[in-house]
Amino acid sequence: MFNFIFKLLFSLIFIVYSKTIFSYEIGNYSPTYEQSTIVEIDNVIDLVENVKKVIPPLKTRGIGANIFRNVAPATVIIAAEGGMGSGFLINAQGSIITNYHVISDGNNSFHPEVSLVFCPIDMENLEKSIVFRAKVIKVDKSRDLALLQMNSPVNNKISKVVYIDSNTSNVDIGMDVHAIGHPEGQYCTYTKGVVSQIRGGYEWQYSSDNLHKATVIQTQTPINPGNSGGPLINDMGKVIGINTFKNPDATGINYAVSSSEIQDFIVNGPANPISPKADVCDSETPIQEADINENGIIDTYGYDRDCNNIADFFEMDENEDGTIDIIFIDNDQNGIPEISIDFALHEEGEYKGKYFARWVYDTDEDGTPEEICFDIDLDETIDQCRSLS
Repeated sequence: MFNFIFKLLFSLIFIVYSKTIFSYEIGNYSPTYEQSTIVEIDNVIDLVENVKKVIPPLKTRGIGANIFRNVAPATVIIAAEGGMGSGFLINAQGSIITNYHVISDGNNSFHPEVSLVFCPIDMENLEKSIVFRAKVIKVDKSRDLALLQMNSPVNNKISKVVYIDSNTSNVDIGMDVHAIGHPEGQYCTYTKGVVSQIRGGYEWQYSSDNLHKATVIQTQTPINPGNSGGPLINDMGKVIGINTFKNPDATGINYAVSSSEIQDFIVNGPANPISPKADVCDSETPIQEADINENGIIDTYGYDRDCNNIADFFEMDENEDGTIDIIFIDNDQNGIPEISIDFALHEEGEYKGKYFARWVYDTDEDGTPEEICFDIDLDETIDQCRSLS
């Protein structure tokens, strides 16, 4: 009975999304491609990684102003029960990095869900900001790190993605660094300083019953309570660390956990589920499979990203050629996707022969999309959107 419902659900989803939603075009830009085009997903992934490596640097004139203009919209105010801190958006899928102690409940556990607001450039609009919710996906108490996942799609009109430079060799003693956070409740504050030292295997404690250890960057960039979880940024506008703690008995001795630790945490874990008491899961292994075409070949896979034993991320290989044609994201896990994504090749224009991704948003799950967006150059940043409502 379960397999029948699963097959029926995705048959309906595929018919609706492939024949209706995917027929929309965007304003004066209309990517054209053939539905039968075979997309090598490994090539798509490689292309994304290559593009991310050649992101142009920020303008050298007015670096501080450019840093704030570009990174503030990626910086969030995180409110957990009884506390407040900072965080930053690292991809278009809604992943946010912060410190573990920002979401900790003080009882050797953490709050599984938090509220957050993206920094506006115009502080007069702060009271009108949209409040989002995010789930805790995994934590690393030792390195004082946490990964959050937004419960709703990223709104590229009010937020941006900041990229992580995980190569510690790019950090030099004496180089300028920048920070954005919320010291003592002063929201979206920019400060600037220099790197004082890089300290590998550094140990620190917040109380007698915990011990932390990680590679840290020592800076004299002014930070205070409320800055925790915010980005430490180089002149290129990339994150080189996460502002974490300070020496309370000295002035100008502050520390950021290195971005090399952040990258290792994202890729290798440890992975904690949404509930601290639940078992750890492998989000890379499908927990559901289906043969939508009913020909004996598995063509649809469901993955459990938040480790609650319910699939929320689905990949469909419609023509069964070994590559993924369509992705469905069901964040609220009710069987109706809020986001669908397909990959294809540009057939004309300056990007001819290169891949793009099309995102379709149906956040109210009524079968009629509200917005369609394009990642034209596959850099994991939405380039163009069009409202369909």
